[in-house]
Amino acid sequence: MDYSADEVECWRTVYRSLVSLFPTHACDTHVRNFRLLERECGYSEHRIVQLEDVSNFLKSESRARRAAWVFPQALEILHIHEQREHVSR
Repeated sequence: MDYSADEVECWRTVYRSLVSLFPTHACDTHVRNFRLLERECGYSEHRIVQLEDVSNFLKSESRARRAAWVFPQALEILHIHEQREHVSR
């Protein structure tokens, strides 16, 4: 989506103001997650981020977290299954 110069300038002003409040008003978790959104979704004072960008990132993060949790458990189940097959032979 294209924004006018006035809209981008408004965003820049709000963004700078918000970020300047982090040291006194934001917890570490918020700051860490905000920095993650800057890095992964393009949050910046120069670009108005689209909801779709954030949504896609959050979906991919959710899948990655589920995979990180499921994969070790799947390996454990596979290992147990292989042991049972070995013992039964």
